Amino acid sequence: EKYPVGSKIPGKVVSLTDYGAFIELEEGIEGLIHVSEMSWTRKIRHPSQIVSVGEEIEAIVLDIKPESRRISLGIKQTVENPWEVISQKYPVGTVIEGKIKNITEFGLFIGIDDDIDGLVHISDISWTKRINHPSEVYKKNDTIQAVVLDIDKDNERFSLGIKQIQPDPWESVEQRYEVGKEISGVITNLTDFGVFIELEEGIEGLVHVSEIAKEKISSPKEHFKISDTITAKVMNINSDERRIGLSIKRLEDDDEKVFEDFAKNMKPATSQFGAMLRDNLKEQLESNNKETDKAEPKPAETKEAEKEVKKEVKKEEKAKEPKPVEAEVKVEEAKVEDTKLEDDTKAEEPEPEPEVKKEEKVEKSEPAEAEAKVEEAKIEEAKVEEAKVEEAKVEEAKVEEAKVEEADDAEDSEEEKTETDEKS
Repeated sequence: EKYPVGSKIPGKVVSLTDYGAFIELEEGIEGLIHVSEMSWTRKIRHPSQIVSVGEEIEAIVLDIKPESRRISLGIKQTVENPWEVISQKYPVGTVIEGKIKNITEFGLFIGIDDDIDGLVHISDISWTKRINHPSEVYKKNDTIQAVVLDIDKDNERFSLGIKQIQPDPWESVEQRYEVGKEISGVITNLTDFGVFIELEEGIEGLVHVSEIAKEKISSPKEHFKISDTITAKVMNINSDERRIGLSIKRLEDDDEKVFEDFAKNMKPATSQFGAMLRDNLKEQLESNNKETDKAEPKPAETKEAEKEVKKEVKKEEKAKEPKPVEAEVKVEEAKVEDTKLEDDTKAEEPEPEPEVKKEEKVEKSEPAEAEAKVEEAKIEEAKVEEAKVEEAKVEEAKVEEAKVEEADDAEDSEEEKTETDEKS
């Protein structure tokens, strides 16, 4: 009853420990001020930072436990809690100025007032620069400006930002780098998946490996090096994710289009050289178009291509079959061979000999001549049979060809009917 909770009482510091200070309220009665109850804002490691033995002070009664004969006191409660009024003094969005009191790997601590420090997190130092450690940009005791981002009085946190003083460059990046625009920049990094190009300080775009060239590239490092200046085309922009997609191979497509328009709109040549130049340009354009058509067939031409393939296959099958014309040619060749054989036989006959000797020779060679004539007759008979067989094959081939043509006509008619049904 003498020391109600919340009342302010005088006392004298009689002893100090690591965890607090003992205050004599009257003879035989002491209270304890814990180190955590000595300051609203400062982190007190030892009571000697605030009080000293023999010092007369005032404290607030926080709690009383008669059974254990303990009285808990507090010094910081004698003044207003600055965290209760700091949000009124520095509302969110206010620009403050202060000195850097400490630098850590995660940010900067800025002294504001009443021993309250604000923290600028490393991510809030710059919109665009990649900062590994705040000491790369600032040093202790530097005076800087920052914007109040948030105040959490319950957890006693004061968040500041330096980059927020300036507008975010990514908010207007779409106005500076329109899609389809041709830009130039310096290569800042090379990876297996692409090339990073710095467009302006802190603003980078990525040329994906698939957008470097029409042919497949295994690694950009084989074609570029850091600090190279290259030109690319803006393909897409995502301000929220802070990404700009670039392409190098699309520039080649644009060059081909310009070349094509130039060739199509070229005026009639006024000299022989001009005519040659025009013809060469058109030939090159047609060649490029053919290569493109081969590489990327259009969906609309798929059916026509299939029909052409079928026709080519049928032609090849027909070519493998014996044709009537070829059979007739073989017959004619056989006849020519017979004629040549007869001429060769006549050429090999010996000159007439004297009467006496010839008669003697005839008598001796009559059996051999008879045998030769029999052989010749057999050969002639075989040739006639062969000619008949060839003629029969010719007739059979003609019939087969007629059947194939009828089948082709029927199939083409069926395909045309199917296409008509699909269109309808």
